[in-house]
Amino acid sequence: MDKSTLLKDKAVALRVILNDMPDDADAAMLLRLLKPLFDDIASGKVIPPYPYAFKTALGKDALFYERHPNAFSAEAAFISALEDWPSKPWYQSLVAGPK
Repeated sequence: MDKSTLLKDKAVALRVILNDMPDDADAAMLLRLLKPLFDDIASGKVIPPYPYAFKTALGKDALFYERHPNAFSAEAAFISALEDWPSKPWYQSLVAGPK
């Protein structure tokens, strides 16, 4: 799967999870903040690697992620695809493990 398709898939997955939490104010805020980025990804305007500007949108230690670990995992996968972590030497050394 190419990087743009992977990014589109991860963006859709995160968007669906956030949409499925209509009563959660944090999810609604993230969805509102990320909507323009999601739209640009869907239309092919964003190509990885691209910086993720919302790392601390909910604050440094947001309880949202404790309440919704599936959102945490989906956002991490999305950021990885967006910033193209697999192509980064630091990521490759983590995946390879200790020598």
